[in-house]
Amino acid sequence: MCWQMDAPDLSHRGTYALVMRVGARRGMRIGALGWIDIEVGHYVYVGSALGPGGVGARIAHHLGACVRPHWHIDYLL
Repeated sequence: MCWQMDAPDLSHRGTYALVMRVGARRGMRIGALGWIDIEVGHYVYVGSALGPGGVGARIAHHLGACVRPHWHIDYLL
């Protein structure tokens, strides 16, 4: 049996999770938090997408090049 699923409507508002893998230890400056050592491993960021464009707009933001970081996750990505 083959299951089919319609593509989700990403224009809806809601909550989403980004799963990231860091392959090598590194340090970086993250906004007002200052210098942070990022250890090797998996990280999960949970965000809300309550503004215009919903979840799709937030995902597009995270996948695009960030010229002026606004959220802490922008520095990490």
